[in-house]
Amino acid sequence: MGRFSKNSIQFAALSVLLAMLLSGCATIDAGPDRVSGSRDPLQPASEQVVGIVSFVDPAEEIALVEMRSPGMQTAQILLTRNQNLTETSRLEPTRFQRGRTLGTRIVSGLPNIGDEVLIP
Repeated sequence: MGRFSKNSIQFAALSVLLAMLLSGCATIDAGPDRVSGSRDPLQPASEQVVGIVSFVDPAEEIALVEMRSPGMQTAQILLTRNQNLTETSRLEPTRFQRGRTLGTRIVSGLPNIGDEVLIP
């Protein structure tokens, strides 16, 4: 312990402990905002995420969408996009809706399970 005094070791330990405690106080979590229906600040103002693709049948040209909330108002055309924010398809809502599940007809492209569904 020749080079470091007892006080400097205690100060360093206290600094590390304080940094660990304070780092837990400032967290960023985008998960609840996306689920609750509030706007995503990184998303253009003209787009609103309304759900996620839960089932796709390319042969019948249908897809099921798990809506954020039951009875949510939809548009004439819905867009889907993947994790890279690339548009994967356009969907037309049908009259089929049970709870939060909305039936759609694939107009163009091919959606994938897990793609975001949004109103353009």
